[in-house]
Amino acid sequence: MSMELIIQIVLSSIIPIIGFLIGFIIIWYRQGVKGINEVVDAIVNSFLDERGFRQKDLMKKVDLPEPAVNNALNRLSKTGILTKRRAWYRLNDPLVFLSEKDMIRASRLTKDDNIIYAAYQNPFLSNIEFLLIYGFLFTAVIFSGICFFVPQSYDWLVSVIPAGFGTPSRLDVGALLLYIIMVGLILSDISDDLVKIWGRERFQVVVGALSGISYDVSYSDELSGRIMRGAIKNIDIDITGSQKFLNYFLPIPVGNIEVATSTSKKSIRSGKGVKVFRNMPYPREMFFVLRSLQLKSLGWRKRNAKTLMLWRSRGSAMVPA
Repeated sequence: MSMELIIQIVLSSIIPIIGFLIGFIIIWYRQGVKGINEVVDAIVNSFLDERGFRQKDLMKKVDLPEPAVNNALNRLSKTGILTKRRAWYRLNDPLVFLSEKDMIRASRLTKDDNIIYAAYQNPFLSNIEFLLIYGFLFTAVIFSGICFFVPQSYDWLVSVIPAGFGTPSRLDVGALLLYIIMVGLILSDISDDLVKIWGRERFQVVVGALSGISYDVSYSDELSGRIMRGAIKNIDIDITGSQKFLNYFLPIPVGNIEVATSTSKKSIRSGKGVKVFRNMPYPREMFFVLRSLQLKSLGWRKRNAKTLMLWRSRGSAMVPA
């Protein structure tokens, strides 16, 4: 029995086992926390208007052991629905996707308005900056593919390898090209983090029940952009082809939201009467929130508070967008 046949047999046995383990880990990670439905029920029925509670008060409302309640509260805290401060838990809106620091900032700048949606827009995604971020990886993959499969390029790569390393085999060249791809992946990840630090955290969009839409217009801004709820004339959602492609791979779907503040067709064509929020997370949810704000009909959020909380906590199987 040749060595190649032995390797094929080993690989054909190992790969299905690895696939099974990966699938088991994913299913185990995504499964709902035991008791989270009961905890969410108690919060919605007893503490929704108060916007805060203590764990000992919650224990009186549920028939669950304390460890199960702790696990459910930890899941809700990790997903941003709850914020713990000493013995108190503060209830956040399920459609608020801000850090604790930025949530405090948004509350201060909107004069403690009831924030019904808040998130970071990334105006650079899907544009030239996106190409720069992943250009390292794309370049490394294309370069490696050409050098490995095109004979002339393969010979050139072998010729530039220093003579002190000897004559590399095809396996050695393949290992070198895989290393180049890994370097490209690392550089892309570093670039992605730098862009997020540079831009994403400073481009916030906050929707208040009374204050309307507030947003940052520059990196050092303090939500100076403002669209009052009475000024909203029309709302539209636009998910481009590149965004649809990216949404297959991104953990959170993104899309553009267009808010018209004028009914004049001339102003809309020139772009002066339309504000576009680019690459907003969960664009369909933001669209429905803005439409409800425009129609002054926000009662559905309270009626569907349980569904929203379970969706945010991943306690039930729902498609976010």
